[in-house]
Amino acid sequence: MIGRNPYVSSPSIECRSVRLGNVRQPCALVIILGLTCATVEAQTVYFESPDEPVDLPDGSAVTFHPWAIVRNDSGSYSVAVSADGTELSIEEHPYLDAVHQLTPGSWLLSVQDTMPLGPIPPGSVSRPFWDRRDVFVWTPQDEINPFSAYPPYEGAMTFIPVGRNVDAAFVDPTGAVVISFDEDTMIGSIMYEKGDLVRYASGSFDAVPYFDASMAGIPNSKNVIAATRKGLLTVFSLDEGTDVATLEGTYSVGKGELISWDGRNLAVFDQQPGWPDNQSGAVNALTFDATSLATSPGDIGPSLMVERQDGNSLRLSWAASDCAGARNAAVYQGTLLSPFAYNHEPITCNDAFPFFEEVVPLPDGNAYFLVVARTDFPAGAGEEGSYGFRTIPGPRPRASRNNVCPKSSAGLPVRTRRRVARR
Repeated sequence: MIGRNPYVSSPSIECRSVRLGNVRQPCALVIILGLTCATVEAQTVYFESPDEPVDLPDGSAVTFHPWAIVRNDSGSYSVAVSADGTELSIEEHPYLDAVHQLTPGSWLLSVQDTMPLGPIPPGSVSRPFWDRRDVFVWTPQDEINPFSAYPPYEGAMTFIPVGRNVDAAFVDPTGAVVISFDEDTMIGSIMYEKGDLVRYASGSFDAVPYFDASMAGIPNSKNVIAATRKGLLTVFSLDEGTDVATLEGTYSVGKGELISWDGRNLAVFDQQPGWPDNQSGAVNALTFDATSLATSPGDIGPSLMVERQDGNSLRLSWAASDCAGARNAAVYQGTLLSPFAYNHEPITCNDAFPFFEEVVPLPDGNAYFLVVARTDFPAGAGEEGSYGFRTIPGPRPRASRNNVCPKSSAGLPVRTRRRVARR
């Protein structure tokens, strides 16, 4: 049986009777649901800027301004600092429309108003002006030329009408820039809505939006004003509250809350209950810590297989992951119930590469298996990739809290098994 790419919603299913001697054995229905690369994640840290001055709700009299970068460390807010401890706040006080951390020491920015920033560069007679349609790099530690152009964005402004404003900006895994506009914007013969995210690469904007707000169910009166990516997710905020449809039902998004899109469904990413000033200020710029994502999810293609072995065992096999951070795999098994409900538990949490296989006992009844790539193990930082998508819209759930593979090597829930040679 061949499994399917985890981005395909319906997996292949095959069921065969097997003869052992003169006895025909009952068939066990086996589903191989998917493998995808893991994403290396550190603690939940991201950086934001408000759309207006806001105060912390704890009474500490700390005001966050729209020209400062705010660090959100698992709900604890502070003004972000550079490596030398200096607060990340630009002297000219531009309102930041977009912030994307390229490296721990450099940031991609867009500003609300056209203005000069930084000192006069060597060999020049004036300070550089940065247009509200522009996206550029800020290197705070560079005292001579802290602001510079971002080469992959070169030429983009020639397509954007004068007066438009870049509202959100981030970089995709290829280095291309993804942006949104403050108003519906016509580029060539294509109209992009102000809620869309549009990718610029190789000198042109993609005809199909990176994120189509209308298709996702965002009212066209709403504006995506901050956005970033986290693995397979696009995470964003809106200029004002609205109702959106999620798998859990209709949700009323408030200002300051973060929403995610997985390519199929919207979901609440972070309600930010501690967002300054009781969420009265919208999130105007958003990015994740550049050190939190060491690799991007990959794709192994339709290579998952199951074979009946001699005796009462099955051999699962799959191809190598193309993801640099994937070092091993976790294999989960569940029982097919009626009505169906996910109930998988780990068979092994450390099927180390380059052995892309696992031998498991033949299930007593109908069963399903999931093979999920993991990062380095057992260094205590093992993280799992996506479990793929269900036949109905939405991602497959992780194992329950008590049954998920741990990050450290202590107490691994691993069954005794044997490995067979590749054929």
